[in-house]
Amino acid sequence: MNATLEVGPGVWEKQAQGLTDFQPKLKVPMLKAFPTKCHLALVKLIEESILKFIISQNVDGLHRKSGVPATQIAALHGNTNLEKCLKCERTYMRDYRVRTASEVHEHKTGRYCDNLTCKGELIDSIINFKEPLRENELTMGY
Repeated sequence: MNATLEVGPGVWEKQAQGLTDFQPKLKVPMLKAFPTKCHLALVKLIEESILKFIISQNVDGLHRKSGVPATQIAALHGNTNLEKCLKCERTYMRDYRVRTASEVHEHKTGRYCDNLTCKGELIDSIINFKEPLRENELTMGY
């Protein structure tokens, strides 16, 4: 099973029609989705030095779960499983959704860096509407 939406009008089309009471229907919740054969094929291409880098707009973390190294993927819109320390910039890949904020532009997760000399606040890595893409994601792989 993959994380796919049912066929039909998408969110933007429904909003343009003035519809407000709708939810996308996932066949599998994002956190229960698993990498497909395509994800694994990309990993194989990386291992054989055929594929150098991946640029993704997906936030589901499936590329990383499949084995794509963090240094070979730019997740432009973030990753639902990735937290970053505001102080030392250490990252934490979790096996759960890290976003805890109720406000759209609040990113603090309420957790703190494991590094005993740091203990900085952790933030989720999701890019929300009207937030700029991160410069480091745009320049990775060059």
